[in-house]
Amino acid sequence: MKSYETVALQITKLLRARPRGMTITDISRYLHLNRNSVAKYLEVLVTAGQVERQRIGRAKLFFLSQRVPISAMLNLSSDMILIFDEESRIWYVNENLLAFEGKKREDLIGKRLDEAGIGILGDPEVLARIQAPPEEQEYQKEVVLPRETGTSYFTVSLISTIFEDGSKGITVIVEDITERKRAEESLKEHLAFVQELLDRIPTPVFYKNLEGHYLGCNRAFEEFTRRPRGQILDRRAGDVLPAGLANRFESMDEDALKTGITQTFESSISYNDRTSRHFIVFKAPFRKQDGTWGGVVGTIFDITDWKSAEKAFAERESVFEQRIRELTSSMAMDPQSD
Repeated sequence: MKSYETVALQITKLLRARPRGMTITDISRYLHLNRNSVAKYLEVLVTAGQVERQRIGRAKLFFLSQRVPISAMLNLSSDMILIFDEESRIWYVNENLLAFEGKKREDLIGKRLDEAGIGILGDPEVLARIQAPPEEQEYQKEVVLPRETGTSYFTVSLISTIFEDGSKGITVIVEDITERKRAEESLKEHLAFVQELLDRIPTPVFYKNLEGHYLGCNRAFEEFTRRPRGQILDRRAGDVLPAGLANRFESMDEDALKTGITQTFESSISYNDRTSRHFIVFKAPFRKQDGTWGGVVGTIFDITDWKSAEKAFAERESVFEQRIRELTSSMAMDPQSD
């Protein structure tokens, strides 16, 4: 006599292969068991939650329960979900996927993947992993799907699944990330535009976070530091500027954040090619959306030419004063001069 476990396994496999349901008579015919025995086995399976029963007219149809795998995904109900058995037949599909594909449940349940015509799973790599899955997999891929309303983006996740009878399957979770991708693209365009504007400004501009790391800068600041942007971002002033100047910069950052007032100072920088520049730095704190300080933004105004002009003027003035003194002295020594 067959054990309960053996018969229960045969019944669940039979129902999985026929997801539209079977009657007691159908099951007894396939398993070569009498109806009373089958009815008792089914009653136990229904009680255990492994099989569901539905009355259609006078007949009772039995289906393999979907409660166990689906209950684990209730928190993902906004996504599109399919479950395939080990023969790539569709065992479960949720309403979101049916609505997206424009299909009825009876059009998909029990069909193999290559017969179902599911557009969202048309990616060759995804198809291959469903039809010939690895022993264990937790796979994810972003796919692009052209549609009449525009390009849509999805994340397809494949998760190895074990059914109650011990057989294997695959759960497919499809998340629509179109809005997120469009927001990301829009943000990228906005940031690129802001960076282009900054790079067009001839004055060095930079901004840092609260820890003093550079978050961004423009091309003029790269030229000022004589470093490419990749050697500036995410670094502190000490990694970018000469030690003495870096200390002054960081001290200004602290004062700006402490007082909330724009800080200024005048200084100079010398380069390896023996040139130097004089400049004035302006630094001010900036706020985040929640009103707290987010860091410091700074600008650097080059006053080298002004300094040179000031020096030249001072030199000319000094020469003029010296000449006046000489003439005055000469006239004092010659009393007969007019």
